[in-house]
Amino acid sequence: MLKIFSSRRKKRLSRRWRPAAALDRFEARNLPSVMAPASLPAVSLPTHAVHATSQTAKDPGASTNAQDTTLTVPLKLVTVGSQERLAVNVSVAGGPYLPYLLDTGSVGMYAANFNINPKSYTTTSTTFDQHYTSGIHYSGPVIRTNVSFAQGESASNVYLGLITSAKGSLVAGWQRALAQGSAPYENQFYGTLGMSLAPGEAKKQGSLYSVIAQLPGNLHTGFIIHTGGVAGKDPTLTIGLTPQNMQGFTTVPLPSAGSRGTTYAYGNGAANHVLAWNDKGATLGYQITGLPPFSAPTVFDTGEASTTLYTGGIPKSLLVNGRLESGLQFTTKLASGLAWQIVTGSHENINRVDVGASRSSGTVNTGIGLFFNYDVMYDIQDGLIGFRPISTTT
Repeated sequence: MLKIFSSRRKKRLSRRWRPAAALDRFEARNLPSVMAPASLPAVSLPTHAVHATSQTAKDPGASTNAQDTTLTVPLKLVTVGSQERLAVNVSVAGGPYLPYLLDTGSVGMYAANFNINPKSYTTTSTTFDQHYTSGIHYSGPVIRTNVSFAQGESASNVYLGLITSAKGSLVAGWQRALAQGSAPYENQFYGTLGMSLAPGEAKKQGSLYSVIAQLPGNLHTGFIIHTGGVAGKDPTLTIGLTPQNMQGFTTVPLPSAGSRGTTYAYGNGAANHVLAWNDKGATLGYQITGLPPFSAPTVFDTGEASTTLYTGGIPKSLLVNGRLESGLQFTTKLASGLAWQIVTGSHENINRVDVGASRSSGTVNTGIGLFFNYDVMYDIQDGLIGFRPISTTT
């Protein structure tokens, strides 16, 4: 079932989708020139509904009016142990729609090699060596292929990582699980969809960057995450910003990922002059009972269960088993007139605030808890992150 959205964000009309051939004029810093992958076979429609702008579903990579498109893709809130995670279904290289961990705290997409036709992607000479704080370690080649969030809505020439090796307790038995046809990451996921806007590092992420930034037309202008609250009522990922879906957000600016006006170095992001931002660099104000007010760069991270302080300077008198003691007022000043307030406790995803080893960056990681209270908008075109008090009634 398709829901029609007809309006567009007028100031974005100057951004035009360029055909795949235009990519040849942009060279990656660490990626070789590669041929376009072969045409992909049809894939089955996922069991959930996807809302799109178009009266008729089209391939945005070839559509002349793809700049009008916005997709609203259902998410799923899954419980792993005591932690809540977000899953999103994605088809890679014409393969089946499979659930991936939606992780705003990491860079690049990494996909299990499961039911993917080797003729449907091109392997580059670049590799990735991606580590997560969870202890997961993915490695393998960077590939160029098609990605789809819904049948009939696909994007070509997308760079992502194909996982050939997975290590860590959370992915133990990776190859065995794949051979049995089950999800190899905690029995829930087939990899990770990193949503961070920052470009990846060559030696770590193989210079990969956000899949969203590689989508055509209006789809690469940004996205909105709506969790539906702690109950996970109708959670969605909206891809592509319009005046309508941006209503109600209070925004703060993000620093550029390089010098002002820096775009991604290769691929669709370069062809479409998509700007790269440091979405881990917004400085927010904090007030915690027993501490003087302070400011810190903040990571907005759906992939982390608890809020975590890496700031240093937390007195032992406020700590219990590596977290802030229960009963403290914890306030995050998100933007002018908008604050996220909790009373600290021991409940992951809700009110637990861990204290990590001090980092030179002195960051605070919000964890997924913030997303249970606010819709969060990533405006890629204008370099903004926005917050809107969550509604579970719409």
